[in-house]
Amino acid sequence: MSITTGAGRRDKRVTIEQPIETRGTDFLDPQNDWETFADVWAAVEPLSGREFLQNREQQTDYTVRVRTLYFPGVNNKMRIVYRDEIFQILSVIDPLEQHEELELMCADFDRAVEP
Repeated sequence: MSITTGAGRRDKRVTIEQPIETRGTDFLDPQNDWETFADVWAAVEPLSGREFLQNREQQTDYTVRVRTLYFPGVNNKMRIVYRDEIFQILSVIDPLEQHEELELMCADFDRAVEP
């Protein structure tokens, strides 16, 4: 089932993940991991992309907007998993503060480009 809004179709399944701290086997070395915060239907809209060199490797900066129904608790420490891509949430927008929809501005800074 997909939901249509004036802003587009929420027909993509995305996972919002939140960071958690876990302990290694020695219990002294904290490790960061991710757990599912929510699985939601969303519209995933590419906004921009650019290529640049970093550490002698060609990289891309790929920005998307993810639109989903409003629910509380989402913040910019979380990330979006969509297909095989992981996007960092840069900002969380509640348009007109009506608590109907969330706009998540996200970026994938780690995608390597094949030469």
